Amino acid sequence: MLIDTVNKFKEQNNIHSYFSGFKLPADFELPSNILLFKHDWLPTKDEPHERYQLIIPAVPINFIIDGETSYQVSPGQAFFSYPCQHRNLLATHQDALHGYPRLIITFTLSHPLYYLPDCQLLNFTDKAEEYLRLLIDSYLGNYSVDISIQLFFLLRELSHNRVRISLPQHSRQIRDTLNYIGTNFGKHASIKNLALHAKSSISGLRNRFKAEVGISLGAYVRMKKLEIAKYYLSKTNMRIEEISDICGFRSIHTFSHSFKKYTQMSPSAWRHTGR
Repeated sequence: MLIDTVNKFKEQNNIHSYFSGFKLPADFELPSNILLFKHDWLPTKDEPHERYQLIIPAVPINFIIDGETSYQVSPGQAFFSYPCQHRNLLATHQDALHGYPRLIITFTLSHPLYYLPDCQLLNFTDKAEEYLRLLIDSYLGNYSVDISIQLFFLLRELSHNRVRISLPQHSRQIRDTLNYIGTNFGKHASIKNLALHAKSSISGLRNRFKAEVGISLGAYVRMKKLEIAKYYLSKTNMRIEEISDICGFRSIHTFSHSFKKYTQMSPSAWRHTGR
């Protein structure tokens, strides 16, 4: 077997230089700041945050995402949650008797990368299960580099095994736009960038988004930016000027005006309430 593999590689190898090989892209990074934990309780409220989450259930779980899209996640599947997404777990009285045991893996990246799933509902393959086992072993052994590497392999494997589901009435272009807004936080989700990503004119994307989502593209982006701002105000000690910049507002005045219009409170008042 090994000899056959070596001979096959030799036949197919088209190397042109013995001094210049494949290099990592300049913007490549592995998942970092990784946490693994198990929950079996029902969250009392929705608390979006800036981390990516991979949820692996032991029982069927029904999630509502951003108040509109429902996902039924079964054992043998995984659910991938983007940063700052509103995720509500729907419960029935009978479900609450056994709880909702689920393994949650959270991590950070400075920007989205190719190995992240582009779909939220994913099938768990035998290979993915092996990567998960190695990831857990590395986590329990405190091998930080191995944890990151195994999570990379797990995410890449899951990204190739998306569950085919019918999402509500949105075209592929609008689904991609919603995904881009969700994964790029606020700063890079300008209307111009969204149109470039969607390979559309600005006016064309605006019209299509309003027709399919029922809200203007500008209002939706602004709402997402302000939801992210709410998180930073309540969960961090960052200066309001920093939060305004991270969320892509042109000035602190614009941010404060938009925030007060959206929440009926100033950013500083919101922070002091501890919401």
